[in-house]
Amino acid sequence: MDRHIGSHLIITATLALVLLAASLSASAAEKQRLTQAQYAAFLQQRSSVVGAINAGHWTQATVQARDLLQTSLHIPNAYEHMGALNLLLVTLRHEGLHIESMQAIDQVLAQVAASGGRPVSDQMEILIREGLISASLAGDNAAVQRYQRLMLKEANLPSAQWQWNFDQSRIADGVAHTVLPLVAGAWVLQGVQAASQRSKRTYYHYLYIAPDGETATLDMHISYAPEFQGLDDEEVRRRTATFLRPLFEEAVEGAETLPDLPFPGLIQSKQVTRTPLKTEPDLQHFNWMGVRGDWTVDMRSTSSVEVAAQVLAQLPTLWAPMQWSANPVLGTAGPSTPTN
Repeated sequence: MDRHIGSHLIITATLALVLLAASLSASAAEKQRLTQAQYAAFLQQRSSVVGAINAGHWTQATVQARDLLQTSLHIPNAYEHMGALNLLLVTLRHEGLHIESMQAIDQVLAQVAASGGRPVSDQMEILIREGLISASLAGDNAAVQRYQRLMLKEANLPSAQWQWNFDQSRIADGVAHTVLPLVAGAWVLQGVQAASQRSKRTYYHYLYIAPDGETATLDMHISYAPEFQGLDDEEVRRRTATFLRPLFEEAVEGAETLPDLPFPGLIQSKQVTRTPLKTEPDLQHFNWMGVRGDWTVDMRSTSSVEVAAQVLAQLPTLWAPMQWSANPVLGTAGPSTPTN
């Protein structure tokens, strides 16, 4: 079971009561609000699910969590839907019921569509992430593509600049001249955000999903940075090393053993850092930054310290299909006008 699931979704009963005051309109879904007594019963129902999970009564917890999700969908509050879904996913994944996990996620996605309003906070990002995890654990490649298509729809990438091909499992940016994988081994592309202007960065978010449900992430940014033009290699290395210097994390040994980024001609720096956690294993971060011509790329892998070595060993699988060898010079009109 993925120990990080709860940190993204679970909501305390106290916070849920506060958020209920700002609940979404349920008119589109034609749901009727619960009475105060019914809502109190819902909170007790949720408490029972948490108790069963903590006690290791998984069959009981699964049955109760199924009922909890259905009850939550009658509450016009997306936070309650997500909290109930989180508990159900914890139980279903413990039982290996990954297809049913997808069905539950799809039910909440349908609720979002039926509400007629905008999803709250990072709701769609979480639902897509959890869908990709469940689809990957189920070995359902078609479902992985379905959630990635939804991700790309949410990303709203400019069609004149971006192209993707699911048969070839790749996405291409015509400005930066990159070709990156949609899926590579246990890695899946979970999110992408195009640079809105030349001074901004294009962002990719990859998710690593191990067979046991353990997850890790790799965040990648590519940006046009002509301010590096004309600097000697030593000064570029100094600036990239400064960029990677940790502010709130602990620097740890091992940077010199990290592999180089997979793109040719980069002047690059590396750093290994750690974020201490009180109740869970520390987080380990592998950090890179490289400069080539007028462009910069940085990557950051994050995982539990317990699986950091495993994740690092899987990075070549993600990097192997990545292509970025050109060094386009942008025109003055904006991010979609390369001049070469």
